[in-house]
Amino acid sequence: MKIARRAALREFEAESSLAAAEQLELASPNLAADLRLRLSFACIGLNLTLAENELIARLMRSVSLSLTTEEQRETIILNAKNLLDVDADSRFFAGRILLTYIYEETLPWKIFDGIDQLKDAHRKAFLKYIPLGIGLGRLDPRLADYRLNELAAAIDPYADLQFDFIAIQNLYDRYLIHIKDGEMPQGRRRVESPQIFWMRVAMGLALAENDREARAREFYGIYQTKLACSSTPTLFNSGTQRPQLSSCYLLYCGDSIEEIAETWTRFSALSKWAGGLGCSWTAVRGTGAHIQGTNGESSGVIPFLKVANDICVAVNQGGKRPGALCSYVELWHADIEDFVDLRKETGDDRRRTHNMNTAHWVPDLFMKRLLDISEGRLSRDATWTLFRTNETPDLPELYGQKFEQRYLEYERLAEDGKIYSRRARALSVVPGFEMGSRPTASGHAQLSRAGARHADLGRP
Repeated sequence: MKIARRAALREFEAESSLAAAEQLELASPNLAADLRLRLSFACIGLNLTLAENELIARLMRSVSLSLTTEEQRETIILNAKNLLDVDADSRFFAGRILLTYIYEETLPWKIFDGIDQLKDAHRKAFLKYIPLGIGLGRLDPRLADYRLNELAAAIDPYADLQFDFIAIQNLYDRYLIHIKDGEMPQGRRRVESPQIFWMRVAMGLALAENDREARAREFYGIYQTKLACSSTPTLFNSGTQRPQLSSCYLLYCGDSIEEIAETWTRFSALSKWAGGLGCSWTAVRGTGAHIQGTNGESSGVIPFLKVANDICVAVNQGGKRPGALCSYVELWHADIEDFVDLRKETGDDRRRTHNMNTAHWVPDLFMKRLLDISEGRLSRDATWTLFRTNETPDLPELYGQKFEQRYLEYERLAEDGKIYSRRARALSVVPGFEMGSRPTASGHAQLSRAGARHADLGRP
């Protein structure tokens, strides 16, 4: 059995070598020399299972002389990507093949110049890029006040060797600043290489420091050595004319149509600059509540959440990545059951938010009732009361003992028929509290503690 396996392996290797030789014969001398130079860079410090000729043959698959230079580049990069499952080091090999093309796009450098010229090419490109980016309105004009030669000397292009294909591809697709160029794929050309990008971010972070150059080198060193990495908004915006560095924003939506529309506007503006959003919608009155101004009935919070979901899809963080929104509603809200169903794949799609996460705030009082049910002090059919916020306007502002006292008071008013209420079986209100209850379509636990909610939201 082992003998047959070794024979089959030798036959496969012989066929691969023959195919590689045939592929190399079809390549032009310039293309073959070009790929050998890229391989010499891509193989630094790696232990690859494929020989050089086999690697070149794999990279040249479907690369014909009839293709344009850009089409050849894209095909070679795709072939490099297809090598990711060959061995553990292939992801770094593929990333470096992509890097050589990024260098040619962003630096005064070509592969035939040799990898020993990369540091000088980065220095020249950096010194040219800062005034260019400022002139194009992409970079903060204050970056020109740095001692640029000092920072240029600190750039280490060989730090890129630590990144694999996925990391380099994400940097290229999302983070590197670009300008319009009709000769490039997708009509745009990157104007900063990965290490120049990291230095630009570091410079933006150090703008307010006393010794800016020292702090910028320090920040760059952290990125260069992968000790830490900033969040995406910081990487997008640091050093630019819109230095918005925050990742997340917490908002509170009021009950009036003006406050709801203002919340949508704030969603759009914050998401544009790569901010993730969390918003409390508890204050919006429930379905069927009376509208004093029009003498009509409210359609509840769900339609407004649908619009919020679609805003995040449309704005999509300035066209760089999908928008991020999580909406919160407290467990006593009259629309809580419809809120639980927002992420379901079935039902009326006008009442579904497939791109928005959802979460509950669960008051201690509710957990106490569950404990009473668990320990037999209440029956398993014990209820939890749901209210419309326009009749209980102070509940969204309360927590702890004050919430508990006020909630019980509202329950007594509801029992006397003085305000609207609806009773729901406590074990069925939130999925997951009882075996066999409906699962959460959002795929995550819908529980968080209510105690610190207003501190988080900046509410009084």
